[in-house]
Amino acid sequence: NNNLENFDSFLFNGIENSLETLILTNNMIKNLKKYYFIGLVRIKILKIANNKISSIESNTFLTLTNLEELDLKNNFLFEIKADLFKDNIL
Repeated sequence: NNNLENFDSFLFNGIENSLETLILTNNMIKNLKKYYFIGLVRIKILKIANNKISSIESNTFLTLTNLEELDLKNNFLFEIKADLFKDNIL
């Protein structure tokens, strides 16, 4: 609930190796860029519900190799590209 519209991966400097849950719900995020989550290799839970997300770049979740739960509900996504997770191990 911070009215966050966008951010950069440097936001997580210093905690990227210990962060396992990231909750970005109820913000104003419109797009997910492929560099947003670089370095967050320990993330297991990523909640980005209740934003204004209308697009997600390819490879956005590529470095989230431990991701177990992704919550994108209540956004403005009309389609998810077939290759969005093509390089992820599911």
